[in-house]
Amino acid sequence: KMIKAMKKMHFPQLKSFPLEIIAARIIPEIVLMRKNSNQEISFPMLLRDFFFIAKDQQYLSSLKIPESISPEIYHSPADISTISNTFDLISKAITTVSSLKTDAEKIKGWQVIFGDIFPTTI
Repeated sequence: KMIKAMKKMHFPQLKSFPLEIIAARIIPEIVLMRKNSNQEISFPMLLRDFFFIAKDQQYLSSLKIPESISPEIYHSPADISTISNTFDLISKAITTVSSLKTDAEKIKGWQVIFGDIFPTTI
């Protein structure tokens, strides 16, 4: 849901279903990798790792659910480039926000990334 919320603001050209396919491929890999290396599994790190990995154009060029009879979903080279660049910027922004010292700074940073849907009070 967090990634879908970001989609509306940052990469509306990517429809929800292809985004779900990408997330279904990448998120379990991230969780397994982090568990196997005894790394923290948190929402900020999952989001950062998702966008860092998903920016690879192989995840964006041709999307299909394994063993599905549904046709593959293709994106134009221009859309792939735009989405990939956006994912890279989001990954870097999350890294920056995660390194901020105070909760107030982090809240402001997350609000920049998520927009108005991110609460400003806890």
